Amino acid sequence: LAVGIGVLLTLAVHAAPLQTEAEALAALQSAGTAADKEAACRRLKEVGSAKAVPALKALLADESLAQWAVDALQTLPAREAGEALLKALPETSGKTKALVVFALGNRREAAAVPPLAKLASDSDAVIAGAATKALGQIGNEAALSALRTLRAQTSGPLRTVVNGIWQSPRLAGRRCKRVLSLSNSLFRS
Repeated sequence: LAVGIGVLLTLAVHAAPLQTEAEALAALQSAGTAADKEAACRRLKEVGSAKAVPALKALLADESLAQWAVDALQTLPAREAGEALLKALPETSGKTKALVVFALGNRREAAAVPPLAKLASDSDAVIAGAATKALGQIGNEAALSALRTLRAQTSGPLRTVVNGIWQSPRLAGRRCKRVLSLSNSLFRS
């Protein structure tokens, strides 16, 4: 019985939820386990601010924690989170780079359009596909222009991805609004 109570007390101490951003940041910067750092990233999604960005960006170099860090950066409302993800593009590779690309698309980071347009022609099909989808998520005029160029220059499976994104209801609506705007301006002149 004493051993069982000791185990329960130990679990209760380790399972204590992180409450504040400061506690979550302390957990990230400690010598804690990967599970502790995952929990800290999950908490920072809820309570994190720009203060959390440097610690989360540092985790992008750790393959076992990069997904958690990208997930937190993607959801932080701080402008610095988007900037950190953008700066991470040339510093990452493989799965982590694909996660960063998806996060930039989910955040609709307009500043990411030029590097994403380049990555849409990457030799790694996963990166190229992720960049193409991210451009579709961003969906601003620059992203539409990049997708137009990709439609003209790609073939094979990537062309199928580009066409699917181009025909998505969200982008079709944007293209129609653009055409209507141009038509209205022509009739007014």
